[in-house]
Formats: sequence, structure tokens, C-alpha cells
Amino acid sequence: MSDLTQSQTVIEIDVRDAEGRVLQRYQLADDGDYIIGRDREIAHILIDDKSVSRRHAVLRRKGDRLALADVGSLNGTLIAPTSERAGARETTDGWQDWPRDAYATIGLFSLYWRADAMIAEAGDGDDQASPVITTLGADRGVEATSDEQGAEADASGAATDLTQLFATTELVPFSQLLATAEKLDIPVETKDYLCIGGGMGSFMFVDHLRIVGVSAQAIRVIGVDPDPVRKWADYCQNSQIPAHERIRSHSASTPDNIWGFPGYALRETWQRVRAGRRDALEPVLRVFGEPLFAETYTPRLGDVLASVSREAQRIGWQGMVRCGRAIALRKLDDGRYALHFRTPLQPGQGEETTRDWICIARHVHIATGYPAIRVLTVLQDYRRRHSDDPSVVNAYEPHDELYRMLEKRGGTVLVEGRGIVASRILQRLGELHQRNPTIRIVHLMRYPVTSGHRSDLARRPVRHHVEVQPFNWPKACWGGALQQRLERADSAKRSEWMDVWGGTTTADRKNWRVMLAEGTRQGWYQPVFGDLIKVRRRDGQLALTIQPPKHASRQTISADALIDCTGLVADVTTSAFLRDLIDTHALPRNRAAGTGPERGMSGLRVTNAFEVKALRTGSGRVYAAGIITANGPYAAVDSFLGLSFAALRAIDDLVHSRTAGLRRFGPLASVRQWIKWCRGVSP
Repeated sequence: MSDLTQSQTVIEIDVRDAEGRVLQRYQLADDGDYIIGRDREIAHILIDDKSVSRRHAVLRRKGDRLALADVGSLNGTLIAPTSERAGARETTDGWQDWPRDAYATIGLFSLYWRADAMIAEAGDGDDQASPVITTLGADRGVEATSDEQGAEADASGAATDLTQLFATTELVPFSQLLATAEKLDIPVETKDYLCIGGGMGSFMFVDHLRIVGVSAQAIRVIGVDPDPVRKWADYCQNSQIPAHERIRSHSASTPDNIWGFPGYALRETWQRVRAGRRDALEPVLRVFGEPLFAETYTPRLGDVLASVSREAQRIGWQGMVRCGRAIALRKLDDGRYALHFRTPLQPGQGEETTRDWICIARHVHIATGYPAIRVLTVLQDYRRRHSDDPSVVNAYEPHDELYRMLEKRGGTVLVEGRGIVASRILQRLGELHQRNPTIRIVHLMRYPVTSGHRSDLARRPVRHHVEVQPFNWPKACWGGALQQRLERADSAKRSEWMDVWGGTTTADRKNWRVMLAEGTRQGWYQPVFGDLIKVRRRDGQLALTIQPPKHASRQTISADALIDCTGLVADVTTSAFLRDLIDTHALPRNRAAGTGPERGMSGLRVTNAFEVKALRTGSGRVYAAGIITANGPYAAVDSFLGLSFAALRAIDDLVHSRTAGLRRFGPLASVRQWIKWCRGVSP
């Protein structure tokens, strides 16, 4: 050991493996920069592992302070404090302050700062063999003070591929995972939080994490698109909701703002005031007058998209998301989770089109959304036979060309479905009819509806054989009496109540009602009832065979186009990733409600904190949100407020479980963060 006196203060850095074992101890005797990496020629703090880059990071000592900067490593560098002090903040030049008693994540390893160590007092204090101690001085010389032990990993347990390794068991040995990854040259990264989905559910969870103090470097998001709102926006625009039109949501349902204030009505009022419009107060007045004295206020699609984009930029979303597709999630024997995912390769990066990755995290959030667009079997059969026919479409698919064709040529359109999407398609077709009166609409619904669902003393009204209400669930499901009732109920009761509260509904918009009433009187709108059982092409038109209810005689309708508005697939087993997760870990699911296609809406069973408890391992936690938790403790799981509520409950649960890096979010901290949101400043 160097001949240092008792008065010389040194800083001791432990290098620990994933299980917390101290592999090496470094003493920083002088101020200066120390390189961390796996290259023996340049690294002062050597970590010989493929999860660590050749030149991974730089550690800077200045007196009794440390700072750390990543230098473009593959797996990144993260500081996670274990005390109640505020987390490390990355400055504009890339440096992070390193507080005492804190960990720095370097690949699959962690560096721990042993606070205020004195050379004369340097004892190990751990119940394990004394680690190798290396003193680094001003000349960066290296002096080993005990025998080095072999650090070569035993790769004899390596599997031939990740699929084989993950298929063997629900609990994967960490050492075997590393050996397989090294053998196959698969990059491995370690994060504190892993979000699978990359859409609005992931975005709201990450937004909450960032606001309560989690560093962006501690979070990894896996999604098929770097824009969290693009898939949802595409669905809206394909179903004929342009940016200036309004979506079925509430003023306080603000996915960009966890506080819900200011809501969209107040923001729109301010925009109108600045524009000098005389109707500036109309949005706010509608909120106070709804639903008895005014039509329910709903925000414009363009305003929602713009607000989410701003918040994504504020929290550093692009630095956290990695475009890829989740393949399999497994528990590790060290209490964490490993996700196998694939990312697409750009042209010229190799013969393969994708690259395998592994992300390891202790806390996982799954919000994969609807697995697929629902296309009826009879339509799938027709499209296989006539793949180039643009006249048979699903409302969620791009089909603007069909409207241009109808406006030019006219003709008969059959619209199938009676929900919110069908109402928007009908409105668009009604607008086209005003420009081309030869357009005729046939509206196919499975059965007539004359009386709405009833719950206690309340009954939903019916307009044109469609039950109407402002939102897809009664408003008390979001945070009122019905929401509290669901949380206290068992699975059977939840299924029973949701069957009554749910069902197919649409918003009671005045322009939609007037259009259907006018179309019925003039004869260009006709409702029919039954199931579509056959689609053929005959004499240049579609021949649509319909089986009416109650075994009535079949009828055939000739049409020029067919638009299917029967919705999205909610069955979680339609997703290969979720099906593998359910089968491998024997995950319980919620009891289904309804009959027919609705039977597939049974989601993963979660606690009131939205934890998938069956996946718990040690201190590791897995949470879920969105439609994949349908029929659980919350009804409106696929709404903006539902996703935000699920994120809030999950964060509260992590705080109560004393998760490292999270702190209680009190009133003062909330006000500070709200002011930052108002100013557009990073959390």
C-alpha cells in the first residue's frame, strides 16, 4: 500500500457485481480525472466485461467531491443515490454530481463511493473475502495490495440462443444469461426502470417518474415508434378525426400534465382571448354547464397532440426510448427482470434486418395497448381473395382514398358498427352527402336497441338505436363512487358491474343526431340489423349477405363500399409477447364480462396499485396499465385519466416500498414541479 499518513483523506470506490459482491476497491488519493472502462491500456478503473465500453466514463475528483461523465458508452452511465438526498443531475456539459453513499451503474456493474474513508481506518467491513485494493495517485500509477483472483466468467452454461435460454424456465440464472449474451455478442444494458409499450401508457408512467425525481438515464422505454402518441393519432385520423375536430375526452384529462390544471378548456379559452375572439369564454362556460345546460366539452385532437409533444421534449423522452419489439420477459435469480427485444437495423448495417438486445431492470411497466385491429373473419376471407380491392376497409386503417372516390362517383356505403368510431365515420359520410347527394348510407348493427342499460336509478338514453353518454364509462368510474366500489369488489362482482356500466356507446353530439334524423327522413340513411355472413363481388359491386336477428330470412344488399367499425382487438393473448408472458408465468386473468366477442376482454389480474403480483420477485415489481388490465380494479383503463391514474398508483406503491431513487412527493415538491411544467423546464 502507498505510504500515506493518517491525515491524508482518500476516496474509496468499490466495484460490485450484480449481486452486490465487492470485486475490486480503488483508492483515489489525488484530484484529477480517472478513466473507467474495459481497455487495459487506457482504463484506470478496469472492469473487464462486455457490458462495459472500452472507454466507458470519466470519474473526476476535486477535493471531497466527485463527478462522473459518460463518454458515449453503449450501455450508459447512471448515478442512483441510496440516501434521501436529491438525485444526481446531469449538467449541460454531461457531468453528474456523485453524492456520498451512492451507486454509479456501469454496464452490469455498480461503483459505490465509500464515504470519507481514511487510509489508516480502511477496513473491509463486509462478510466476504477482502477485495483487491488498488491505489491511484497523481501519476495514475497502479499498485495492487493483495492477490488478484480470476475474473473470467464461466461460459459453459451458455445457451445456443436467447429463445432457447428463455424457453427453459420462468427463472433465468443471471450468470447463464450473461454467458449467453457474451457468446452471441448481444448487447446488455441495465436500468432501474423498464417500460414496455412505448405508447401513451408508457409515456404517462415515465412522466410521473421524471416528475418525482427519477433521472432519464435510469429509464429505458421499448416501443415500435419513437413518438408516444403516433399510433393513437393515426387511429384518430384514420377514423376521420382531423386535428381541428374534438375527441371523446374531458377537459381535465391532460396526458401532458399530471395535475390536470390548466385543463384543455382553460387553455382553449386563453387561445381565443389572445386571438381576440368574442366567444373566448365558451369552452370554460361549457365545462360549468355540462351536461344539462351545454354539450359536454371535449378537447381538439391537434391541441392534445401538441401538448404531448411538448411534454415529451421537456422530460427527455427521445433519450429514453429505443425502437424495438419485445420478445420475452423473464425473472432473474438475483431479483431483477430481463427483457429480450429486437431493434430494426438501418440499411448497410449488416445482412440481418434486426438485432437482439437484453435490458435488465428491477422495476418493469407494461402498457402495450390494443394488440391489433379487429377485422371480422368474413372480411378477412374477402380480402384474401381480393387483396387489391380498396372498397372494403377497416375504419382504423388509412382509407382517405375511399372518401375521395365516393365524393367523385357517389354510391352506396355499408357502415358496420355502432360505437364512437362508427358515429364519426357516419358524420364524415354525411358531410360528403352534402357535396354529392347520390351517396347513400346503410348502417348495419347486430340488433335494434330501444332501451339503454340501467344501473340503480340511472338509465342511458338511446338515439337511433345507439346508447349515448359523454364518455365510454359513467363519469363516477374515473374517481367517484363506482371507482371505489370496483376496488373493494371481487372478480365476480367486477365482471357483473362492468357488464352493466360498459357496452357500446357513443357521444351525444348534436351534429351527429341531426344528420341521422335528416338522412332517415330523406331516405339516404337506412339502419339494418343482423350479422354480415358473406361478402362477394358481383357485377362490379359488393354483394353483402346479412343474417337478421331471430332467424329471419337472409337478405342481400348491393353496395359500392364497406367500412368496418367494429373496433380493436382487446384479447391480450393476441399479442405474442403477452401470450408468452401469461403461459410462462401462469399469470391469472380477470373474469370476462359480456358475451360473444366481448369475452376476450379479460385482462391481466393486477392489484389496486396495478402491480402484476404473480410476477413479483424479491424487491422487483412489474406493473401494467391500459386495456391489458381490463375488468380489473378500474373500469376506464384505456382512457387518458385511466392511464394517468394507473401511473400514479404504481408510483405511490413504489414509494411506499422504499424503492431507491424515489422519494415522497409532498405538496411543496408538487408545486415546484408544477411551476417547472408551466415554464417548460426539465424536471
